[in-house]
Amino acid sequence: MSADMLFNNRIRFLKIFLVAYTEPTLTARCNDNQRGTGVPTNFSRVVLITFLSVGLATSARAETLNAARDQIVTGIVVVSAGVAVGVTLLILHQKHKHSTITGCVRAGANGMDVTDERDKRIYTLAGDPVGAKPGERMKLEGKRHTESGKNPAFEARSVIKDYGACQP
Repeated sequence: MSADMLFNNRIRFLKIFLVAYTEPTLTARCNDNQRGTGVPTNFSRVVLITFLSVGLATSARAETLNAARDQIVTGIVVVSAGVAVGVTLLILHQKHKHSTITGCVRAGANGMDVTDERDKRIYTLAGDPVGAKPGERMKLEGKRHTESGKNPAFEARSVIKDYGACQP
């Protein structure tokens, strides 16, 4: 809608308003007892509607296809970046996650091993866990390693708790 058409519509609206105000049925409904103004009760409503209509009547701007395309591309890039950051954080968390094993530490031919009470697997102890004693039930913190063709290994970093001697 062009500016001339918008201006003409506003002028038409004001003419209709003035005709409606000067109409005898509207002016006959004066309520002198209310507020003591002698102004018709609907007059304030008509004035409010007029000012709001004239003040808020602006031409609508259609969004161009290029702007919509740019917004969609920006949204896709932002979501992709967020997913990439989330996956990276998840991978780093899993990589540096320390697991624990609770079980009996035993001395074997190739060093010490521990039998995990949860999965009943035997892990060869790698590393040098200070305080790990054969014949003791312990909770160890470290990382699990599984190499093909070999027994799983547990790289123990520390002893969390010593529960005492193993029960047969």
